[in-house]
Amino acid sequence: MTRTRSAPSKSYEACEDKRSEQRLLHKWTRYSSAKLEEVEETLLSGQCVGTNDKIRTVALNRESENIPVLLLHGLGAGVGLWVLNLDAIADHRPMYAIDILGFGRSSHPKYDEDPIAAERQFVASIEAWRVAMGLERMYILGHSMGGYLACSYSITHPQR
Repeated sequence: MTRTRSAPSKSYEACEDKRSEQRLLHKWTRYSSAKLEEVEETLLSGQCVGTNDKIRTVALNRESENIPVLLLHGLGAGVGLWVLNLDAIADHRPMYAIDILGFGRSSHPKYDEDPIAAERQFVASIEAWRVAMGLERMYILGHSMGGYLACSYSITHPQR
């Protein structure tokens, strides 16, 4: 039995065309990396906390009079965790999602080796962020480690 090679199918050609288009999209401008950084900087504002640390923040619907909600991601994640939820939450109230210190595009400070002291550092950074943002009160929604930090913050600062 002899095998013969057939011409590529139309679906294969369509796939190749799509790949070519995708490669072109990555070259939409000669300065793509710089433009990407510029757009990212616009979307992700940073809020200084303390003397050297910066917390990356996504903020939507700031003009609403409702109590804002702060979203805290889990361990090994970042603000991208919330991407499918941002608009829905921001429809009803001001919404802030941050990269917790040590994650994502936020500063990466050295944390204490003692777990209790490190937890206090996380909570203190959230409080410093709240003050820097000028928020009197806020709801906090956390996922995994973010949920733990939300509880710890709420115990430490029940009036907020």
